[in-house]
This record gives sequence, C-alpha cells and structure tokens, in this order.
Amino acid sequence: MPDPETHAAPDPGALSGCCCPLMFCVMTRTHPWIERISDRFFEVSFDAAFRRTVRRFLKRRGMSAHAFGAAVNDPTLASRLSEGRPIRLDTADKALAIMGEPGLRGLYLQEIEGYLQITGTKAYVLGLEAVGDRSYVRRLREGLSPYLGNIDKVRKWMGAHSTRDQRRAIGAATLHQSWFRLGVDGHAGHGQAAPAASHEQRYLSTKQAAKYLGVSRKKLDRLRTEGGGPAYYKLGSSVRYRIEDLDEWARPRRRLSTSDDGTSDTDTEK
Repeated sequence: MPDPETHAAPDPGALSGCCCPLMFCVMTRTHPWIERISDRFFEVSFDAAFRRTVRRFLKRRGMSAHAFGAAVNDPTLASRLSEGRPIRLDTADKALAIMGEPGLRGLYLQEIEGYLQITGTKAYVLGLEAVGDRSYVRRLREGLSPYLGNIDKVRKWMGAHSTRDQRRAIGAATLHQSWFRLGVDGHAGHGQAAPAASHEQRYLSTKQAAKYLGVSRKKLDRLRTEGGGPAYYKLGSSVRYRIEDLDEWARPRRRLSTSDDGTSDTDTEK
C-alpha cells in the first residue's frame, strides 16, 4: 500500500541551469542518479529517462541515430529506439558511457541492496512479488541484463512497498560519488563544503556525523571497528548514521563539571 505521507516529486524544470547544485557536467538533468532528493525517486522511469537522454544528446551533437548506434556497436539500436521497442540494461549502459553519463546498473543494484537491508525484505520475495521470479535478485547480481521496462516495474514495486523514511534512507545510500566530490550531498554549490547537517536530514554520512558530534571522522571509523560508538546503518558499501542515534550515544557523556564522572546523570553510560 503506498505511503500516504509521500511528498510530491520535484519539478524537473527546477533542476535546469548551471547554478543549480544538482547540475554538473557529468550528468544531464534527466538522469535518474539526480533524483535522490525526492522520496518518490522509485517512480522515475529508467526507460523514459534513457530515451530522453539519447534524444537530447543527438540533438546537441547533431548526430544521427544510426551513427549513434554504430558508436555503441549496436546497429539495431536506432530502430529499437525509434519504434519504442525494449532496451536492455547493458545496452543502455554502453550508450550512456558513450554520452559521458553514469551507468544505471550500479544505481539499480545499490537500490536493490539498500531496499533489502532497510526494509528487511527477502531477496526471493522481492523477485517473486515484483516480477514473478524468485531468483531475480540472484541472477541480477550475477550479471542479468533485464529490459529497462522490467526494471521500472521492480522499482515501482519497491516504492509501493516501503515507507517514506525507508525510501529516504535508500536515497541517501545511493547518492552518486560525484555528489560527494562536489559537496552536493549537503546541497552546497559547486565545490563548496557541505554544511552541517540539519534535523531534516536524518541519515548522515560519516563526515557529516563527525561534524554533528564535533569529533573527527577517524574516531568514528575507529569506533565502528572497535565498538563503543553510535549505532549506524550499513547500506551496501555506504555507512549512514541517524541523528537520533548520535544524540542517544552522546547523552550519557554529558557532564556538569570536570569532577563529574557521569554517575550522577540519570542517563548513565552502560
């Protein structure tokens, strides 16, 4: 059942122009990687976004569809695009690489893994209920190249079977690495440092969590290894902290004086 608290998706037109912190040379504004700012990003169609990206690339370059197909080493690509026939994931990623855009496979796999971990859904359940194939996730991990329309179907299913907070956590875990390089994870401008986290941003990177607590990033890295640090989430290859968990970890360390060992506080550290 869809989450009734879901907010409206952002206006794509608001993302245009070089002054927008979500725009940089590597990605067009139609690319699904940039849709992490909305908890409705699962509704963004990979298939439609890919076709729009190709059309705009060809128009910008003055390139024919047949020449583009030859560049991708797929002579039938032009006719499949013009006739609206299905496109496979690997074909789309080859074409995106030619256009200088990030591929979709990495994003899709990260979304799948993040969804499974955050919602607690079993892989076979997702495959069985979304596309009628209980081995779908396993085969995808092994290199399956589904049609983009099939991927859209799975992503819509994940969106409909997750809460707003869960979708936001998945979105935070699937930010493209270019965002972090440019400081976009904090919604800063080009090359600016990410600002301190606000309470509206509930899932923080290690760097943001360290800044929130006023400690070094190395300390949080060490505490994750040795134990004794704040609770965190492992979402694929990404580490994320919730502000509530950071506050809970810091609370027992509250002191009233230099002679206070913490035992006088009602929230003593265990």
